[in-house]
Amino acid sequence: MTDHDSSIKKPSEPKEEGSIWAGIGIGIGIYLITFFIEMKFALLFFAGPIVHLFAIIFFFAKGKKFTGIGLLILAGIMILLASACFGLIIFSLNNGG
Repeated sequence: MTDHDSSIKKPSEPKEEGSIWAGIGIGIGIYLITFFIEMKFALLFFAGPIVHLFAIIFFFAKGKKFTGIGLLILAGIMILLASACFGLIIFSLNNGG
């Protein structure tokens, strides 16, 4: 009976792999900070997505996979939002509205 008890795996303690909500919050912070910097200094237009991409790579390399997943979720939402806005602009330019 002791062999059977030793083969049962006990739940391991959670590792420090970050938080999905922290990743989403960091991503929103990246876009807010780059937005205000772009408004003040008129720098590169694509600074937000570039910094976002580097943040995703950084957190996955550091071992914070859930934070990286949160950043990926926000990247997907931002792509959907940008494509919807682009579609509305193209639709309005083609005598749609």
